[in-house]
Amino acid sequence: MVKAFQEKYKLPVTGVFTYRDWNKLKEIYDNILINLNNEFVNDLYPDNFLSLGSSGDDVVRFQRYLLAICKYDHSIPGVRVNGIFDDLTNRSVLKLQKDFGLDQNGVVGPILWRKVVELSKR
Repeated sequence: MVKAFQEKYKLPVTGVFTYRDWNKLKEIYDNILINLNNEFVNDLYPDNFLSLGSSGDDVVRFQRYLLAICKYDHSIPGVRVNGIFDDLTNRSVLKLQKDFGLDQNGVVGPILWRKVVELSKR
């Protein structure tokens, strides 16, 4: 697979994935993101774990998804969209992890993020 990638993008064909190959892959990925619908890009996992005490734009995005779920699933404790992964957000995350059969650790990783985004779109 590495050789096929290297051949397709006219890189030295060694079969070993190098830093040069990584840069090309990153360039391709960045170009894909530029051309995607912004709403879809916002749904992508932010590449960092969220947990109690986290703050910022990624937490706001996640809380908005949680809010959409809370509007129809009243078993979720709730959420305040404030950009701070507070106790209320943590309780909601733990409930969703339990419902999905995931480790109940209060950490939002790529699997929980994807499931929450999907649920919020219903």
